[in-house]
Amino acid sequence: MEGEITLHYFNIYGTAEPIRMIFHYFNIPFRDNQISFQDWSHLKHNSFVRIGKLPVLEIDNENYSECYSILGYLANEIGIMPDDWMEKYLVDSICEFIIGVNKNFTKLAIKNDLENKERIIHEIVPKWLRRFEARLSKNNEGKDCFVGKRLTVADFIVFQFMWDYFLKPGKAEIYRLMVEQCAPTLMEWTYRFLDSSPELISYIESRDQFIF
Repeated sequence: MEGEITLHYFNIYGTAEPIRMIFHYFNIPFRDNQISFQDWSHLKHNSFVRIGKLPVLEIDNENYSECYSILGYLANEIGIMPDDWMEKYLVDSICEFIIGVNKNFTKLAIKNDLENKERIIHEIVPKWLRRFEARLSKNNEGKDCFVGKRLTVADFIVFQFMWDYFLKPGKAEIYRLMVEQCAPTLMEWTYRFLDSSPELISYIESRDQFIF
């Protein structure tokens, strides 16, 4: 990708973290403009935020909004969106589902509603993990990418969800056993995906640490 790129988002992982991971994975230079919630109250009516929501991706003064639309744009620009329509459907369905989950978890965290967050993780997430496991296992028994035989945007969405919620240091001690019981192939895939990219490892080790 060419041009001067700025990603505007809160100083959290949230729904923009897969975008950050894609930039680092492919060594695409960008400015990560992290906005505090305090500053957001003054910025939300700024002209660069067309619909009053973040993230906003700015490329050479052209602004793009809505998380999955941004991811779709990047995927097509970089070449990580399938050509096959069935594979594209599989990518879209898993990405939209996880982005929705991310948004709900972020809202709970902002409200400091940890009780409901933990209830969802322990009562509902195991069902989701089993579904992800089944979906992954259908693709060459989970030995390849999440969809098809080449990297897609779904790999980044799924990886970020699994890593930041369940398997990164500090979370793995709490949730690894649950993931191992519900989705062992998915857990192995997550570690394998991380190990495949020194750039991604470097970013994860050096990035700011957020709760969500």
